[in-house]
Amino acid sequence: MFNLLSMVIVMAAELFLNPNQWPVWLIAVTILIGIFEFIMKGLGLWRSARNKHTVWYVLMFIFNTAGILPLIYLLLYKENGAKKKK
Repeated sequence: MFNLLSMVIVMAAELFLNPNQWPVWLIAVTILIGIFEFIMKGLGLWRSARNKHTVWYVLMFIFNTAGILPLIYLLLYKENGAKKKK
């Protein structure tokens, strides 16, 4: 059992340390998640600062959740239509 576990750890370490063996789809998915995180975090931080939601702003600023936390915020506090200017 220990021998099998050590083999799996060694294989995982070799894959991690040698980027030439990384699958192309994994690299593409990682880049797409990074872009999604960047956009969602920017929108979430901007909207929470504008609405003076300090707790949400701090949580989104500190934690990287692959865009999930900003997406939850944006869905919970979405505006119902455009506001009319007076």
